[in-house]
Amino acid sequence: MGGGYSVTVKNKTPYTWHYSDEERGRLSAWESKQFKEGVFNESKLYLTYGDQREVSLSLHTGGGRDTTFTIKESWDRSLFELHCSVCGEVRTCPNYAKIEEDRIRQQQQEEQRRQEALKRQQEEQRRQEALKRQQEEQRRQEALKRQQEEQRRQEALKRLQEEQKRQEALKRQQEEQKRQEALKRQQEEQKRWEALKRQQEEQKLWEALKRLLEEHKRQKEEQKRQEALKRQQEEQRRQEALKRQQEEQRRQEALKRQQEEQRRQEALKRQQEEQRRQEALKRQQEEQRRQEALKRLQEEQKRQEALKRQQEEQKRQEALKRQQEEQKRWEALKRQQEEQKLREALKRLLEEHKRQKEEQKRQEALKRQQEEQKRQEALKRQQEEQKRWEALKRLLQEQKRQQEEQKRQEALKRQEEQKRQEALKRQQEEQKRNEELRRQEELRRLKRQEQEKRIEEQINRENETARRKLSEAWSKINLNLSQGEQERHHQHTHVVQQVIDDHFAAIEWDESEGLFQKYERQNPRSATSP
Repeated sequence: MGGGYSVTVKNKTPYTWHYSDEERGRLSAWESKQFKEGVFNESKLYLTYGDQREVSLSLHTGGGRDTTFTIKESWDRSLFELHCSVCGEVRTCPNYAKIEEDRIRQQQQEEQRRQEALKRQQEEQRRQEALKRQQEEQRRQEALKRQQEEQRRQEALKRLQEEQKRQEALKRQQEEQKRQEALKRQQEEQKRWEALKRQQEEQKLWEALKRLLEEHKRQKEEQKRQEALKRQQEEQRRQEALKRQQEEQRRQEALKRQQEEQRRQEALKRQQEEQRRQEALKRQQEEQRRQEALKRLQEEQKRQEALKRQQEEQKRQEALKRQQEEQKRWEALKRQQEEQKLREALKRLLEEHKRQKEEQKRQEALKRQQEEQKRQEALKRQQEEQKRWEALKRLLQEQKRQQEEQKRQEALKRQEEQKRQEALKRQQEEQKRNEELRRQEELRRLKRQEQEKRIEEQINRENETARRKLSEAWSKINLNLSQGEQERHHQHTHVVQQVIDDHFAAIEWDESEGLFQKYERQNPRSATSP
């Protein structure tokens, strides 16, 4: 190394550097230090960035002249540059500070994205909870409606039972009255029998017995005729009573049907209102189209509810069938009782045939029967007119029901068409989303390719600049050389050749390998891609 020369190191960066002398020295931000000769080992300056252990920059100290080394950042802050005032060389290394800043910035951006994603997830959870609450409220309302309908049905059943009990009580009263009348008739018949016995005992010896027997035969025939008339009248009365009961049952059934139709209309109106509300919610929740799974669950729940309703209706129908069967059984028992009564009446009538009756009572009975027949005929006519009116009313009601059922079917068809259109819209939206995702992926791939091309172009440019600087250095050296300094030139050329080789190897290593590592740190995904 030559005589008294000095080396100055200037740090024009806001970062700390370490240099290698006899002891490891520290060069803080924006600091400059001056060193005397013999401080640096092997006449070479080694600089390390921050707390790193490997050498970041290295350069010869100038060969016996005062030299200044300046540490700077490149114009785009991508590299650290070490400038020499004597030889004009420039050594570079990656800007580790910027790499760290970029890494921290990426971490902050990722944290922000994570926070935004968490917020979105929380909002989606809140929306889902709100939807669940709405569904629970709807279920509660439906449960309340079902409870009210069951209460109404129970009340209707109670009323039917009370009416049946009243009818049974009326029937019992009628039976008791009939029994009392039968007892009275028996007593009267016994009295008649006693009188006849007395007459027979007195008239045994008389020839009038034959005449009496003939008259008895005639009376018996007349009694048979009267009994037949009475039977016909009783049968007519029974048929009329049965017809009245059937008409009352039909009226009750018609009232029940009207009530059920009104309830169904109310249920349909409520369903329509709920559908309108749901459509408003759907319009507001266009951003929540990703929750199709929830909607499908809702549809499944609706189907389950519809199945439950059908099961309940089946149970109701079975209960009605059971009631009808019980009514039929009651009617069969009543018929059996009536048949028994008829048999007893027949027996009594046979006994009464044996008895004698007065001709005046018979004539009066016949007149009364005729009057009663006339009254019955008038009643039958009135009943037939009422039946005709009721038949007309039923026809009108059935027509109305058919119209309402047609309207319901049309409404159901419209709802199904709306659902199909919504499903088609969802499919179209999903296709659009998939296309957008594909486009975004293609844009990302193109961006990565452009970044890789830019990095390759930067490397080529930096290599060209290094080669230009080397050529300029050679030109300067050739100009400065003179004829009397050939020996010195031979000595210096050897040193310069070593410097050039070191400089060229450092440029290739620093620029190619360092930039590639920098790009890998900044874009780990693109580095691993094929």
